[in-house]
Amino acid sequence: MQTKSTLFKTIVFALTGGLARPGFAAEVTGAPPPSQTLYPEGSQQSFKGPEAYFTGDVQVDTLFPGNDIRARPHR
Repeated sequence: MQTKSTLFKTIVFALTGGLARPGFAAEVTGAPPPSQTLYPEGSQQSFKGPEAYFTGDVQVDTLFPGNDIRARPHR
């Protein structure tokens, strides 16, 4: 017979393991979730940083292409 502590640990392990399975499956198959778009390094445009914001020579590497979505204003 299991002690209450061991039983509790078993239940917690089972619950957290069940929640982690979907993410684990994606890692195993190597397939990203359908809501993600991956952009390979170097596939986006780089440009010289504007002198109004930087001193010296600065190269800005964009991480993803521009889009129509605007950030929500901070409240």
